[in-house]
Amino acid sequence: MVVAFGFITCNDAIMKWVIADMHLIEAILIRGAFSLLFILTLVFATGRLNELRWGNPWAQIAVASSLTVSLFCFITSLQYLPLAIAVTMMSVSPLFTTLLAPFVLGERVGWWRRCAVALGFCGTALVMQPGSDSFHWAVFLPLFGGSLEAVRELITRRVIGGENPSSMTLTAMSFITVAAGVSAPFVWEAPAAHHVGLLALSAACFSIGLLLIFTAIKTADVSVVSPFKYSGVIWATILGFLLWSEVPSLPAIIGAMLIVTGGIIIVRRERMLKKAARQSASG
Repeated sequence: MVVAFGFITCNDAIMKWVIADMHLIEAILIRGAFSLLFILTLVFATGRLNELRWGNPWAQIAVASSLTVSLFCFITSLQYLPLAIAVTMMSVSPLFTTLLAPFVLGERVGWWRRCAVALGFCGTALVMQPGSDSFHWAVFLPLFGGSLEAVRELITRRVIGGENPSSMTLTAMSFITVAAGVSAPFVWEAPAAHHVGLLALSAACFSIGLLLIFTAIKTADVSVVSPFKYSGVIWATILGFLLWSEVPSLPAIIGAMLIVTGGIIIVRRERMLKKAARQSASG
């Protein structure tokens, strides 16, 4: 999961760099085409065509749709926000997951996780800094994207055992590419060669990252690997500083720490409850 978010954040940084000079719809389309080519080549080369079958079509569509909308929201926000802020706002997804779990999964959320959610949203307010000169309306885009990420994770929890990572990755990239392709003719301009090369690199990073995320969730307990998704905030802070000399403000840093702390408390608490439930069932 750590390596996955390293690749994903490198992809984010490349996209932020490219969309400064070209329309984001065009960039998403070109990257999507390269991603599809990359994934299909990998599947054919390894002789794993059978892994592209759908076990649950509606779940695949729901996961791909939520990922598509959240990705468009996030990439749009990169035009206006520092990389670390955009990634941090996307990291609120575990908070929304906990809020939605009672309605989607029928889970009971105790006071530990409720406090963690409150802590995380206090951190979100610090990162957003409403009413200050640092506030920008674009922070709502990754925040909404994070809520859709929560929906995707809840769906994935229910179906991941019957779906293959390669199939889910290919479906998601197909949806993203088609969505961009519908609008691309209206904004299309001949891309520069170096932009195409950067988008090919971005596609490789994004595809590898998605494959590793789905593989991590399928291979290990979600509660074990989920905390490591917050490594993306660290990756984004490092890349933002190296590429654009972006330094988050002190309130943003404190807010990010509160969001990460709240998320980790939620995940650890869920793991403890599952462990207790297994012990009770076996006893």
